Amino acid sequence: MEIPPKYKKTKKTLHLLSQIEEKKVLLENLSQKKVEEESLLPRRREILNTVRDHEIVSSDFIRRRFLMVSPRMIRYDLKQLEKNGFIVKIGTTRGAMYKVK
Repeated sequence: MEIPPKYKKTKKTLHLLSQIEEKKVLLENLSQKKVEEESLLPRRREILNTVRDHEIVSSDFIRRRFLMVSPRMIRYDLKQLEKNGFIVKIGTTRGAMYKVK
C-alpha cells in the first residue's frame, strides 16, 4: 500500500500502513477458511448426512430424527451448516427447506 502524496512518510505512518496490510491478510484468510466436514460436531455431521440422503428436507423432518434435541438447537445447527457452506436454505419462513450445496 502506498502513502498518498498529501501525507508525510513518517515512522508512524509506515507502521500504520503495515498494520493495515496485516489486517487485510488476516481478513482474507478468515473469509477463505472453510470448516472441514471431519471437524463437524457429530450431530451436525448426522444432520448433513440426512440432508444428503433425502436431497431436500424441512427443519421439522430433521427435528423428528433428533427427538432429544431442542428445536432451537436444531435451528442453530442448520444455521451453522448453512454459514459454513455445507447446505443451502430454500425459503425464509416456516416452510423453509434445506438441500446440500
